[in-house]
Amino acid sequence: MAVAKAIQTMPSAKDIPVMLVTAADMDELEHLETHGISRYLLKPIQYSLFYDAIHEELAARTTVQPSEVFADAESPAHNRRILVVEDNDFNQQVAQEFLEGEGAIVQIAENGLKALQALEKQAYDLVFMDMQMPVMDGLTATRAIRAMARFDQMPIVAMTANALPEEKQQCLDAGMNDFLTKPLVPEQLYAVLRVWLGHLS
Repeated sequence: MAVAKAIQTMPSAKDIPVMLVTAADMDELEHLETHGISRYLLKPIQYSLFYDAIHEELAARTTVQPSEVFADAESPAHNRRILVVEDNDFNQQVAQEFLEGEGAIVQIAENGLKALQALEKQAYDLVFMDMQMPVMDGLTATRAIRAMARFDQMPIVAMTANALPEEKQQCLDAGMNDFLTKPLVPEQLYAVLRVWLGHLS
């Protein structure tokens, strides 16, 4: 606590978010803001909560801008229907802002089951699919989609924090076409759009 408070007095570090990682009882964690702590995480740390906390803190200081990658040409995502299957609010917002900045028509589904329901109502040119979600995960949802012949040619791109080769292979084995690592990097996202939507432009 003392270190966190001292950091906030340093001109070069006063705007840096500080998160407390502790096994202390929640009743003891009052008035953290007075010590310069923006939030806390309880040990043992869950990876997903740790990931979300970091990116939510950074999001408060980050404004997503439309890409200049296609400044001299129409984006391959322009007027294309894209389904983003993601349970985290922040990741939904980032993906939606990136894609809408390229002229895409974006719909969000918060889990695999919602994605299947959306596909029953509307055709999409591309699906971004998270792997780990409640209700129905991305691998299960992708297998269900590929079991329906009318979706044979629809590109599905994994969008996940898991970057290990075995996770990537799981995505491909389930029927996904490509792999995009979170946090999203604009240049990588736009490269995926070129590969899977470029032939439609």
